Amino acid sequence: MLVLAQGPMPAAQSRVSLVVSHAELVGSYAEPLAAALREELRLSVGAPLVANFIDNAKPVDLETAQRALKAAQEAFVHLEAGVALQHLEVAESSLRRVTAQAEARRLLATVLRLRGQAQLFLERAGPAAESFVSAFFLTPEFSPAAEEWPPEARLAYADAVAAAKRGGAGSLSITVGPRTAELFIDGARVGCGSISVENLLPGPHYLLVTAVGFESSGAVIEISGAGKLNTFAAFLQPLSGDHRQADAAGVLLAALAGPREQTVAAQVVELVGAAALVVLDQPASADAKGAPVARVFDVQGKRLGAPITMSSPAEAALAIRLRLLGESNAAVVATSWYLQWPTWAVAGAVVVAGSVVLGYELLKPDNQRVTFTLGRE
Repeated sequence: MLVLAQGPMPAAQSRVSLVVSHAELVGSYAEPLAAALREELRLSVGAPLVANFIDNAKPVDLETAQRALKAAQEAFVHLEAGVALQHLEVAESSLRRVTAQAEARRLLATVLRLRGQAQLFLERAGPAAESFVSAFFLTPEFSPAAEEWPPEARLAYADAVAAAKRGGAGSLSITVGPRTAELFIDGARVGCGSISVENLLPGPHYLLVTAVGFESSGAVIEISGAGKLNTFAAFLQPLSGDHRQADAAGVLLAALAGPREQTVAAQVVELVGAAALVVLDQPASADAKGAPVARVFDVQGKRLGAPITMSSPAEAALAIRLRLLGESNAAVVATSWYLQWPTWAVAGAVVVAGSVVLGYELLKPDNQRVTFTLGRE
């Protein structure tokens, strides 16, 4: 019998999903493991999901933003501030959804600083201050150089930053979907799911919401400051195409053993609608003799124990079962026959009946008691 540790399990979550790093592992390892898991854990195990590898180490293509920034710089040098602003809008739009990346964040700050200078040239002091403040939030360590910025621009930048600091911090309540979505403010990770963020200086901040298998959402949020609570909601749209789960699994394989492993694993578990995740991957070590390893993740994306060498499907299924049973908050618990309530009910009835008979016999007079003698000649 399968039960939750804290209540009955919904049917949609009563299964384990398999993620396989390479297609050649499916027939030799994944399918036999799935069969063993069905027999051992009595869970629904779907067809193994073969990962499409995505190179997360490769920086996002920033060529569009770089070209637009270069065109804006040339236009500004020729005192064409309006044309520069048009190019800067293109650059900003292409960078808004990738602010979690350091290079994109640095480039976006450069765009905003140039936009502020162009707005000053057009005598738009308010928009210029907003651009300077946004750039400061992205790169607080930046200081305008005297040989590159005119005095009025340096003064406007310093005044905008000082005004933001004097305004008093505010807070932001963020509601997101899916529940495992990862949140970044001005490029800094602030958490996952619907949360509240405190101590935000007043002004425009860049919010990024992202999740594996969904379109990322980038927005500029105006924080009021002075202790006020601001709210924002973002519900991500699923990526189009038939391969989004395989693409998501590829992201998970790339994130293994990294700082984002648990976050990505939780997102993939939610995406495939499972209670637990088993990832089969071919080890890089030469002494592994080709046997893959299995990693087990719970519904929160937490890795359960050390990797399991796939010596045989039955042994791996038993090890996976022990991983799930060993967690006090495990989503799945396979209850053995001697732990099921009917067994304990029968055992309890036998004990009670025996106690009643024994008490009845002890209350009888001595001449009415039944005497049992064992081993007497």
